[in-house]
Amino acid sequence: MPRQDTFLRGDQNAGRFGRSMAVSCPRVVGCCADKGCFEDLNVVFSADDQKLIDRAVSVRRAVCTVDRVDFDLAPALLRAGCWTVEANIYLTLTCDVHTEDSETPVLLRGTACCQKRTTLFGEEGGVKVFRSDGEGTNGAPDASIQIAEPIVLSVCLISCNDCCCGDPCPGDPVQTLLVTIGLYTITSLERPAQLRIPIHDFVIPRRSCPSADNGGACALFDSTDFPTDRFLPNRR
Repeated sequence: MPRQDTFLRGDQNAGRFGRSMAVSCPRVVGCCADKGCFEDLNVVFSADDQKLIDRAVSVRRAVCTVDRVDFDLAPALLRAGCWTVEANIYLTLTCDVHTEDSETPVLLRGTACCQKRTTLFGEEGGVKVFRSDGEGTNGAPDASIQIAEPIVLSVCLISCNDCCCGDPCPGDPVQTLLVTIGLYTITSLERPAQLRIPIHDFVIPRRSCPSADNGGACALFDSTDFPTDRFLPNRR
């Protein structure tokens, strides 16, 4: 259990809190916000879906989501305490594909990948961290990236001859789909730290958990509050 101590007499927070607690938490040592445009990412489809791309005449309603991110973290050369963060961002693109022989668009899903490289200050790790769950760090900070939903800026179909820069492609000529996206990201480097913080009290939930099967849909609606604000004039 966390150890609790009383503040020393004369502490300006003693009257308000009176106790402190030791906690272990990640400490942000480097952070940056960025917006990046990634042009002409190649979208990869399954073999059956690629046949439809080969016959496609246009692509509409493209939506992109982030599936996962893989990190590669290494010390930056000639910059003490700095680390290079390479984030491989894997995307899923959903789009409506129109072909010549069909008036109804076909919904297809493909995958794409982009790489974001950032250099941040992360301090020089002097210790190795080992945990009972098997995870640990070899003196490197922990990297994280927050990504807003990608914005699809453009999609285009190009022939195989165009994508191969004039060189002949193996097999029959095919088309490929290229997408350009915009990303808003926040990249952070963190290290574990032990802090002592003032506390007011422990938090115990006071609200009960409602049941979804409590009397049906009408009973669930009756339990909601009347939306008074919706009927008031705009007070901005």
